[in-house]
Amino acid sequence: MRLTNRFLCLVAAAMISCSGGNNSIDLGDDATDSWNTATDADTDADGDSDGDSDTDADSDTDMDAGKDGGGDSDTDADSDTDSDTDSDTDTDTDSDTDSDTDSDTGTGADTETTTVCVDNDSDWWCADVDCNDSDSAIRPYAPEIPDNGIDEDCDGETDELACTDTDCTSPCSAFQLGKSYIGCEYYPTVTLNSQLCSNPMYQPPISQVHYAVAVSNTSTVTANVTVTIGASTVATQSVAADSVALIFLPWTGLRTSISGTVKVTDGAYHLISDRPVTVYQFNPLEYGSGGLYTQTNDASLLLPVNAWGKAYMVASRNTWIWNTSNLPGFYSVVAKEDNTTVTITSSATGTAIRQGAGLTSNSGNVTLNSGDVLQVLSGTFATDDLTGTLLTADKPIQVISGHDCTFVPASVGYCDHLEESMFPIPTLAKEYIVSPPSLPTMTQPKAFFVRIIATKAGTTLQYDPPNGAWPTGIANAGQYVEIDSAVDFKITASEPVLVSQYMKGQDAGGSSGDPAMALAVATYQFRTGYLFHAPVNYEKNYVNIIAPTGSSVTLDGNAVTAWTAVGSTGFGISRVLFASSGNGNHKVESDEKIGITVYGYGQYTSYWYPGGLNLLEVW
Repeated sequence: MRLTNRFLCLVAAAMISCSGGNNSIDLGDDATDSWNTATDADTDADGDSDGDSDTDADSDTDMDAGKDGGGDSDTDADSDTDSDTDSDTDTDTDSDTDSDTDSDTGTGADTETTTVCVDNDSDWWCADVDCNDSDSAIRPYAPEIPDNGIDEDCDGETDELACTDTDCTSPCSAFQLGKSYIGCEYYPTVTLNSQLCSNPMYQPPISQVHYAVAVSNTSTVTANVTVTIGASTVATQSVAADSVALIFLPWTGLRTSISGTVKVTDGAYHLISDRPVTVYQFNPLEYGSGGLYTQTNDASLLLPVNAWGKAYMVASRNTWIWNTSNLPGFYSVVAKEDNTTVTITSSATGTAIRQGAGLTSNSGNVTLNSGDVLQVLSGTFATDDLTGTLLTADKPIQVISGHDCTFVPASVGYCDHLEESMFPIPTLAKEYIVSPPSLPTMTQPKAFFVRIIATKAGTTLQYDPPNGAWPTGIANAGQYVEIDSAVDFKITASEPVLVSQYMKGQDAGGSSGDPAMALAVATYQFRTGYLFHAPVNYEKNYVNIIAPTGSSVTLDGNAVTAWTAVGSTGFGISRVLFASSGNGNHKVESDEKIGITVYGYGQYTSYWYPGGLNLLEVW
């Protein structure tokens, strides 16, 4: 608990005042390295609603503040990047000067003392604080393994997390489950998708398409699943060992609640299994029926209750305006326990919302009971974007965010629904590898957008392969930069970041698909195996596999042999097209930890989701 409270204070300090806290980083010597960052940001200031990185990253961080003992002044030249295609140039003419306030004695050049981080096990913790720098499983905040005599989290105590629950041995006990995308209790939640089946001339009736969850059972025995909403049981299902079952669930009013922000009592489904399972939700599952197409779909990996957290950052996109349409981004918050207080802190772009549920802006407190849903919608202007909103709570919560329906980019057709489960901030890390999606009609992957959202001020960025045109820093927590790329690349950040990926619309090329959204998984959270579902009614389904060079990887028992190197990272990408047959269930296994993303295309629609991950608390 002491670590959680300290963490929440540090995160909130980047966006609001946090009593007793400061926004400094102790590098392990007698000095404190304070981040001096400018607060100006001209994010998408041209108002074209493309969400691109018209962002002044303002890299005026005085990295030697308090270190050099000198009265020097570090003056930066701001560099603004306009990566959209509207031909606008956003110029920042300010000049930020960070002056050291300490004083020298004598004359001549200052002597700077540089603190070098030695990290032999590549776990992001320097040797001076890592109590075993030869083992990446041993580091500050690492999960403690009981009864082994080892201090995994470097707090000076061993085995302090031995199970004290009444149930320590059953497969669904919190002690046995740990923290990953595998669990026994989930809250599937319908999200805003107002354009689904809204035009009977081109789209099938809503009765012919389904909100569905895919339940994957990787155990060796049958899992028995029950789904309720409020006091009503709506489905029961047995899921055979090593298989995936689809469960259709009724749509709820959240799908069409576009007029304003709402709080819905018992608005989420409650799924309980007697064996560990993984769950993905599809909104909707089908992309076509009776010769007509839904045209607005996406899918989400759901996080089990055992992996929920108390702090999240939102990834979304700008409100999208087209002709008479004014469609918002959203985030949905679900509580597991009664009397859960959720605190909302707006980002610079997300202040305005469509009012409701007692909220007049994207800031304030809302109390939820078990199963309640708070769905917040972005404002009515094209510059309104909920991305970077900070959500904290006094009890664990689930957060799903995305967009009702939008072009990506804002001027390229056509509109599609976006949604994805957000990962708790303590599980975010500093290293990600992202890979654009493939299409059978294109010899190269289709370009995508990658949005990098800072959790802390003064975040610097590096890329492999390098690209001098890409942003190298983010000034403040909750701000973001966005990269338009058709190549695989690695992101290395100085602070933990949230990374969201977006498919472009069908008219951007490839003659298939439309926008979809998936969070990137940090390499630290990779796993050695995944069981997942790819709907066979889509025209094409793929899996992108990210693996260390030389790994032995199989897909459905067959060796994966075609790899493309990612710069000099030591990782490769394999893009595998599935056959449009069978039941859509697939398994990826490896002798080393790997990451996967799963996606599919239909005419003017698509879906995309991360295939799974560990959810260990990194910081």
